Amino acid sequence: HAQICKHIMHDLLTLASYNKAINDAFEIMIDRRYKMKRHTCFTVLGKPFFSIGGQLHNSSGYALGAQSGEKYEQDVKVAFASLKALGANTVAVPVCWDAFEPEEGKFDLAYVRRMIDRIRENDLHAVLLWFGTWKNGQMEYTPAWVKTDRKRFRRALCADGGQTTVLSPFCRENKEQDKRAFCKLVEFVKEYDESTGTVIAIQVENEPGMYAASIRDFSQEGTKAFESGVPAEMIEAARKDTGAVRSAWEKNGEKQSGSWEGVFGGFGAEPYQKRFRHGLPHAAIWMPSPRIFMR
Repeated sequence: HAQICKHIMHDLLTLASYNKAINDAFEIMIDRRYKMKRHTCFTVLGKPFFSIGGQLHNSSGYALGAQSGEKYEQDVKVAFASLKALGANTVAVPVCWDAFEPEEGKFDLAYVRRMIDRIRENDLHAVLLWFGTWKNGQMEYTPAWVKTDRKRFRRALCADGGQTTVLSPFCRENKEQDKRAFCKLVEFVKEYDESTGTVIAIQVENEPGMYAASIRDFSQEGTKAFESGVPAEMIEAARKDTGAVRSAWEKNGEKQSGSWEGVFGGFGAEPYQKRFRHGLPHAAIWMPSPRIFMR
């Protein structure tokens, strides 16, 4: 075991040296870019920043923001020590909707504050991952008051009418409540961290999709949208695509209009779902720091 540990530490130190070399090279590159007046690099508080990151386990955010975290203290210490050993300067941490808003309208801001404070203490930057409507194509991290009210927060349906464990992107209430919680998170981070710049980015939604026994949402609204005409911007996107979307479009005759199935054939459910899922993210929010992005 001692020999194995020795090899692991050697690998970690090698990687740390490699990351330092990357940082050094990046600094040189930035100097050159600024001399050429090309401001195309990522900055934090006005200074160039090259993020070398690691991600905590999906549920570690609970422990990191917990009011009484003694139970998880050792796990958290090991996680940060590992990041430092890897030469990381940034950590990606989930902010879970069910922990942030355990009761409707009551936000646990201290949960996020403690998380940011702990990351600051370890001299790292943070990328916050929003586990809201989706996480890995499901609704696992939505609050209990969302999960249990299936009439108000409608699920995506299978072809036989069975409910999935995925919220429907066509349900307005789903969108509005996620948006309200996300906006509250962004407002708090801006207020608490803007001058410090610990948080350098916030993910809008995590892995939106439909991980269920259905190729699409067969709800009444979902079916109506699927049978409606494909928007002109999607036809243009298919024309510019270099992958499966363009291939399906070409295979079906490069049609300029029609239903999703008519334009893309059996592949139509995929771009259709993506098009309407993208109607959920909350794009009308921006501030100097942090950045907002979507995966």
